[in-house]
Amino acid sequence: MKKLSKEKWVIILVAIISLALIITACGDGAAPPPADDDEVVDAGPKVGGDLVIAWDWEPDPVIDPYNLGWGNLPLDLFEGLLISDYDFNPGPGIAESFSFEEGGLVQIYKIRDDRYFHDGTKINAEAVKRHFELLIDEEVDSMSRWDFAFISSMEVLDEYTLQINLEEPFPAALSNFSWAGGWGGIQNPYAWEEYGPWGENTYGTEVVVGSGPFKFVEWIPGDRLVVERFDDYKSTPIFENEGPAYLDTVTYRFIFDSSTAVMEFEVGNVHMLETVPPEYVEQVRNMPGANIYEGDSWEVVYVGMACDKAPFDDVRVRQALNLAVDQQEIADIVWMGYAEPAYAYISPSFGDAYVADTETFGYNPEKAMELLAEAGYPDGFTAELIVENRTDWISAAEIIQDMLAEVGVNIEIRQYERAGFYDVLRAEEQEMFIRAHSWWGLDILPWYFHSRNFPYPNYHRYVNEEMDARFNDADYSATYDELVEKYKAIQADLAKEAIWIPLVQPMDVVAYRDEVKNFHFHPLYGIRYNVDIWLDE
Repeated sequence: MKKLSKEKWVIILVAIISLALIITACGDGAAPPPADDDEVVDAGPKVGGDLVIAWDWEPDPVIDPYNLGWGNLPLDLFEGLLISDYDFNPGPGIAESFSFEEGGLVQIYKIRDDRYFHDGTKINAEAVKRHFELLIDEEVDSMSRWDFAFISSMEVLDEYTLQINLEEPFPAALSNFSWAGGWGGIQNPYAWEEYGPWGENTYGTEVVVGSGPFKFVEWIPGDRLVVERFDDYKSTPIFENEGPAYLDTVTYRFIFDSSTAVMEFEVGNVHMLETVPPEYVEQVRNMPGANIYEGDSWEVVYVGMACDKAPFDDVRVRQALNLAVDQQEIADIVWMGYAEPAYAYISPSFGDAYVADTETFGYNPEKAMELLAEAGYPDGFTAELIVENRTDWISAAEIIQDMLAEVGVNIEIRQYERAGFYDVLRAEEQEMFIRAHSWWGLDILPWYFHSRNFPYPNYHRYVNEEMDARFNDADYSATYDELVEKYKAIQADLAKEAIWIPLVQPMDVVAYRDEVKNFHFHPLYGIRYNVDIWLDE
């Protein structure tokens, strides 16, 4: 897999600690007109059409950045203060420029004067300030509150200028401001106050007022989410199209069964498959009119364990289960070459910040049985593994069941649709479970393992005050290089805790039909920005 180069991280670091970095919007997406004697093969972008995308997941329980984690929102509805370009560099989003003073402790964001929320409300510095005030408000209790805890205060300097003050350096600030899929996605805070839990309590299900290229139409749970073009949207430099979007609508169909999704794609009822299961890649590749995108990802699929429940409260048991699982075999059989075995909590795409531990996470069933005996389980034990109803994860669960049986551990698999799966986690009834994460910031580790995030998103129920203190110290490093060094040490010690059983790092495999034009896969946002796409039908 590709690794994010140190040079790219240096670029980000320079942006973070610079005293006067200003990024301004630029670029023109208009295509030059053909010469009179040229044959026009393609008339260029077309306006109109409904793009249909098959999703194997859906938002849960609401479409609301204050109440959902990072990966559960459609990016089309929201835009961040910043947006990362295709080389991971934070750039203009709702803010057209930004500058840092006092070593990054004072951050000044210039809000664009041509941006509106979907209800027509002008986006200005006061609205952005109120959005982040609600996001970190203890009473709101946002799932993402701690990701913006670095904000000590905010000041509106003029109608379109917002100053954000920090008490200590926070190298991950730009990354968090760049993520529109969850905590960074700016919505109308005044609409949330009116329609959210403090008001009519219909926000996120019937009312969603975002800031992105598409606006909310309807969400039918278990069926589809429909968004339509926001005509007042003005694009940002990472897109070719200056805006608004070409498409009339985007329909996200929730199709949890892989064979059904592939069939719907083949007959043309869906234009894109956000995820192509490995067993279907070659079948889809050979379909007339089909195209396949393949690329490295940030995703890690893992088995989580409830660290405060017996027998998983014994680190020797967790280490034994890790040693009983052969990641290479799972990668070969289930992902059929479209994944690599995982030996860490994060992806190798982190480059120098990535620390693998093949001793803890490697395959050694003999050592596994020794550890189980030491822990008082010479004859093994019985536990439940819950998994969402998707083909690859179910197949992985079945192989893990066989592998653990070899060391005397009896695993009972329970399959759930997405909503039921998270119901079990919210009820804190989990013992073992399969999940995945895909994030490019090292703050993913405290997101899952800091005790302040217990019981969500710390579903692993890992509580360690010493590790909490180390997370806090690392997050407020003065430079990115310092943060990396601290997190490398943290990873080494966290690995010994064996909180997860890392399984694989899958590739991103997306399918799209010929009629989908100008498709670009974003390494962070995937296919969930559709400003440049048009349909030729």
